[in-house]
Amino acid sequence: MIFSIAFLSASVASAHSELVLANPAANSTLTNLPSKVEVTFGEDLMVMGNAHTNVLQVLDSNGKQIDDGDSKTMGATLIVGISTQTPTGTFQVKWRVVSADGHPGEGSYSFVVGANGTVASSAPVDPVARHVSTQESFWTRNSEKILLALGGLFFIGIWAEFARRRKILDHH
Repeated sequence: MIFSIAFLSASVASAHSELVLANPAANSTLTNLPSKVEVTFGEDLMVMGNAHTNVLQVLDSNGKQIDDGDSKTMGATLIVGISTQTPTGTFQVKWRVVSADGHPGEGSYSFVVGANGTVASSAPVDPVARHVSTQESFWTRNSEKILLALGGLFFIGIWAEFARRRKILDHH
């Protein structure tokens, strides 16, 4: 009972910010450059006064930053305006965030404006926003849960061995 409560508590506390929605969507092709880029994560992002805890950038195909540099955090959503109207090409969206539980995350994706750009990805073009990985491995995301589970199994094993020995001693 105590083990299951501790495991559930650790599950909630060890969540990481994972991108769940992006507008424009990853690998999408648009007719016009949007006026803003908006990304939403699976949990609220940390806000620390006026500090730039969470940063969202949009880069053109030459690597030049074209956003207004003023990332705004609203709960689990990060928004930045586009300041330059570069007409067409491949654009990269990059983010660096800190989730409300203090875990940092970062990632990127691309989208295309116009017919001449090509996204540097083998993924099919899909205009609907979808999940984009923050490039964390399974072990990194779940290490606390794994260690807690192994500790619980160790505890159960020790408890079972003591119960077995007490049973043997009680019969003598």
